[in-house]
Amino acid sequence: MRTDLLRRVPIFATLDDTEFKNLEPIFRIRAYQRNQVIFLEEEAGTYMYIVLAGKVKVTKSTPAGKETILAIHKQGDFFGEMSLLDGKSAPATVSAMEDCKIAAIGASDFQRHLMTNDKVVRQIITVLCARLRHVWAQIQSLSYSTAEARI
Repeated sequence: MRTDLLRRVPIFATLDDTEFKNLEPIFRIRAYQRNQVIFLEEEAGTYMYIVLAGKVKVTKSTPAGKETILAIHKQGDFFGEMSLLDGKSAPATVSAMEDCKIAAIGASDFQRHLMTNDKVVRQIITVLCARLRHVWAQIQSLSYSTAEARI
């Protein structure tokens, strides 16, 4: 079941069976309970995570303690890669919205196995571009002067 779930993750969709089998040992499967924090904002990033089952939320908190949801990741989505790519701390907190099964890939395995595979790198870039386009659209809609135009 572990292989089947991971095989369906979009960033691995272009890999042939041999390429995927070579990656299998790098995945560490973890379970998280609803509301459990996976990592906190400003923590040093040491893993990339892939949602195999369940949903997680990416949040930022204001100084007053108000939580804003920036993104929700579901089965097949990945997160945590930004810290592994740029070496900076996590920009937000990620926690389980419901019971989750998550595959974690350590930083050294990420660099050694994923970033050296052209097919995986292309898929990661495609997802990151889609996320950026989504944020640009949000910024554009928020920049409209009236509430009616923003909706």
